[in-house]
Amino acid sequence: LGNRMLIDSIVGCMYRYPHSLSIQGAGIDILSNIALDNVLKTDVCHSGGTSRIIAALSTLNHDPSVVCKAYAALANLVGGADVEILRACNAPAVMVRAMTAHPHILSVQLGGSYALWALAERSAALFKEEIVNFGGAEAVAEAMARFVSSKQMQAKGFVVTWSLAVPRHLKSRVGKAVIESLVNGLSAHISNEKICYDGLGCIKCLSIHPANKELLEENGAIDLIHSCMWRHSGNSSVCEASLAALCNISVIVNPDLGDQVLQITTEDLEPICFIMRTHEHVKGVQEKAVCILKNFTRSPSNILVLLMNPSVAALVQKAMSTFNDSFEGRADYLLQVLAPHSTNIN
Repeated sequence: LGNRMLIDSIVGCMYRYPHSLSIQGAGIDILSNIALDNVLKTDVCHSGGTSRIIAALSTLNHDPSVVCKAYAALANLVGGADVEILRACNAPAVMVRAMTAHPHILSVQLGGSYALWALAERSAALFKEEIVNFGGAEAVAEAMARFVSSKQMQAKGFVVTWSLAVPRHLKSRVGKAVIESLVNGLSAHISNEKICYDGLGCIKCLSIHPANKELLEENGAIDLIHSCMWRHSGNSSVCEASLAALCNISVIVNPDLGDQVLQITTEDLEPICFIMRTHEHVKGVQEKAVCILKNFTRSPSNILVLLMNPSVAALVQKAMSTFNDSFEGRADYLLQVLAPHSTNIN
């Protein structure tokens, strides 16, 4: 049989026996293997293979084996499937329902999270919103909480959460669902650099929304970010991600009520200064550190704390000199406030 004829035969067989676990499972396996070839993946999609797998996932979502096979296949296929076909099959709802049908099976939750991420990335905000509307953020958050000891679950949870939270209008809803699980998952696996990087990226993305900033602070995210800085102080990528997340959380701009600024202590400055010294030649680190320090100056009490650490001004001055950059004027402003108290650093 030619590849196209084989695909048509398998799809036809799956169509004729929609309730057969063995036929649907075997059909999904074959189509999934064929679709590993990018050219043949297009043939599978155009021959109705993707829609048949989604139909099997919907009809047989009581069977965890079929569910896992379907998720693995769809994680690859949705990238080549037509958006309108995915919508007609109600793919977001079908995927979420299969996850919630097996909350205690880790393999289902892992596969479901990865498939949801692939679907979320398929079309800008379209599928992200539908996934959230059907409870996808809650499903992922519950899986992260239930399997908090699983590095894989946290890693996949962070990635899909980050993707779902990109559209501004979804940030509040996603944040409300996932922030507690996000903080607990990152805390449980803080020694893993990749998990830290992705978790901090989620925090940064979510913290753009004011309500999420408050939730993050209530759940201990700020102390956790400081811990990530210390734990991975030698990794410039994690340090930069930590600073970016902290920069977002450090201030809530409210034109009506006035800015709400994170109140700091001398201990809060220590990891920032340490990172600036350690990565003095990494522009991203210096730029984000200067941004945080500038944010702190929105509070008079914070300025007093900054003045108690004379090396802050010297570090800012050194960053300006190293990169010949005022970082959009933030460094100049900081030096106006702190320069009289600067000291030489080695």
